[in-house]
Amino acid sequence: MKKKTKTRLADAIADLRERIITRVGEIEDFIIPQIEATARHLVMHDRLWEELMETDLQRYATGSMDQVKIEANPLLAQYEKLHRSLTDDLTALGLNYNTTPSKVTENTKKGVDETDPMAAFYSNATKQR
Repeated sequence: MKKKTKTRLADAIADLRERIITRVGEIEDFIIPQIEATARHLVMHDRLWEELMETDLQRYATGSMDQVKIEANPLLAQYEKLHRSLTDDLTALGLNYNTTPSKVTENTKKGVDETDPMAAFYSNATKQR
């Protein structure tokens, strides 16, 4: 019996919105499509992972000359591509370790000032005068 996917799209969107609000304090309208696309990637990522855990990572295939060979499960390549896309999406939203203060500012809100929570968080990375 297959397990039901835990993450629904609406839940993923709500979670991403909450994480962004926690980090930068507000969400501008122009970033909403990026949040929704990232949420879709999160849901698909979870579903592919569940599928991979239920199947073998290798399988037998028959070649053109009827030879039997072992090949990797094609879901592995799809999972890897989706994982890279998801990492890029989270970086663009300022939600992973690859994020720099400038990426958060330029991708998630218009303008920044000294009271910005990300500026305070990365205070050691600010330009020295």
